[in-house]
Amino acid sequence: MKAAEKVKVIIDADDVWQDILVHYKSGKVDLEKQLRIKISHAPANDTGGVRRQIYSTVYSDFQHNKYIRLFTGPSHSLNPVYTAEARSSGLFKVLGTMVGRSICQDGIGFPFFSLANYYYIVEGEEKALQVCSVSDIGADVAEVVSKV
Repeated sequence: MKAAEKVKVIIDADDVWQDILVHYKSGKVDLEKQLRIKISHAPANDTGGVRRQIYSTVYSDFQHNKYIRLFTGPSHSLNPVYTAEARSSGLFKVLGTMVGRSICQDGIGFPFFSLANYYYIVEGEEKALQVCSVSDIGADVAEVVSKV
């Protein structure tokens, strides 16, 4: 990533979720360019701290299912839900793109996945199955498994 190539996104402090989603769903996201965030009507310059704060805010909204239910489980050990609404929302892709871009810009990831989900993303299915527990599967499936 070249330091000179940047894209500026203006965020309204009262509409952080909506403004960041509009940017990521626009189809114009260039991951080769460094993201700079400006909060409207705020004097802060984005030298990294503003961007990290915006990502933290949006990650928290994802984590706590503030606008749409995407995850289940304790807030420190999340599993994606498998619903039509979650899958068709495109928000898993948005979150993945945000996390990738954040990490590439020395930012934070999304540290709320269950251990099994983390290993599935990083190392694949075999490693994930080695660390998977009853808490990583849906309650209905866990009930059936516990009877076996």
